[in-house]
Amino acid sequence: MIAQLIRLEIAPELRAQALALQQVNVEQTRLEPGCRRFDFAAAKDEPGVYYVWEVFEDQAALDAHYAGAYFQAWRTWMLAQPEGKVVRTRFPIDPLWL
Repeated sequence: MIAQLIRLEIAPELRAQALALQQVNVEQTRLEPGCRRFDFAAAKDEPGVYYVWEVFEDQAALDAHYAGAYFQAWRTWMLAQPEGKVVRTRFPIDPLWL
């Protein structure tokens, strides 16, 4: 099993676009056969900070997720933004009791 916590910091002028893309990403990812969990949440005390908690069965399931059109749309958009406008920090997690 593969679990990750991802922290996103999104500039105010980009939040509407980012959230629209992430809504599609979340909805479609949850339908993937190897997806065990995929949650998206906003930090209560930090405007513009979001967290993604994702759990996949194995590396093949994660690779399939990364290859999906909805993830690629998000990735392409994110990488096209000026430096510092969308900051993504990935934390691999050891899933002890999932």
